[in-house]
Amino acid sequence: MELSPEVSRGLQLAGDTAHIPDKLYTKLVSYACDVLLEPSQCGPVPDAGADAGCVKGALAALSTLFLEAAKHDINTDSLSHTLEDSKFSNDRIEIFSKKFLAKKHGLRALLSSIGNFPPHIVDVDWRIQHYIKNDCLNRVCQPLFLIDLKTEKSDAGEQSVQLACNQEELQDLVGKLRDACKTLQRTAQES
Repeated sequence: MELSPEVSRGLQLAGDTAHIPDKLYTKLVSYACDVLLEPSQCGPVPDAGADAGCVKGALAALSTLFLEAAKHDINTDSLSHTLEDSKFSNDRIEIFSKKFLAKKHGLRALLSSIGNFPPHIVDVDWRIQHYIKNDCLNRVCQPLFLIDLKTEKSDAGEQSVQLACNQEELQDLVGKLRDACKTLQRTAQES
């Protein structure tokens, strides 16, 4: 897990008992996690008379570490190693690890809800309409394919996307979908 220099400095502040006393550290760990999961429930940042700059840096670093650890789904050994590199005592490592394990599922759920994911197709309906003449009264005698794709997005429910195409356009669409399937199968076999 890669952490920026700013986060590393903030973690070193959080691990240093001269800058962040033990009681304040426990409050900061709880606050850093709670502000991510339930921001409306959190009050002011605890400071207990410590330097405001140190508290802000430590809080930002602890919050970042919670998110990065959840994002990479790291285990407690890796987390302990990261905290040891930042000069954390065993007690502080244990406090952070316990809070992380207790809130890991919620943090991962929060991270999965962030982003823009395209909808996925759950059903397809189609029908053929035969056009005998167009609006200029010319004879066409050509089928028109009406395709209705039912899509589902995690937050919006089911929606419908409608397409109309002639036979050549439909063959082109089917060919491109087959190419995409073959590429996906090749990629899956390579990994």
